Amino acid sequence: MNLASPFSLSVIAITTLAFLGLPIGHAMIAGSILYLLLAGLDMGTVAEQLLNGMYANYIILAVPLFVLAAELMNIGSMTERLLRFCNAIVGRFRGGLAFVNIVQAIIFAGMSGSAIADAAGPGKLMQKIMTKDGKY
Repeated sequence: MNLASPFSLSVIAITTLAFLGLPIGHAMIAGSILYLLLAGLDMGTVAEQLLNGMYANYIILAVPLFVLAAELMNIGSMTERLLRFCNAIVGRFRGGLAFVNIVQAIIFAGMSGSAIADAAGPGKLMQKIMTKDGKY
């Protein structure tokens, strides 16, 4: 593999952009687009194959829907009520905020069945509460 191959140039571009401070996801997208351009591949065909593959795999399609469900629960204040309930149960003990986090994660996992939705829903709210209390 020579250094002028499209793959090598895209890896160099990703590494350089990451070291310059660009977020890793953006650097990977830029490197991927650079690879597609240098390799002479049609971007429309690549996008079509990517979308068809995503819709064929229901597990990958479920992840954004779980995150959407968690965000709707945040908007509807269900996560705040769940945290108040858990705080009433275990919040009085030493290290209570950590126990509240564990209990709400157990309850929310039983409702949604997704760790990603738990991180996007009550996890986001717990991070704000723990930061405010100086525990994070």
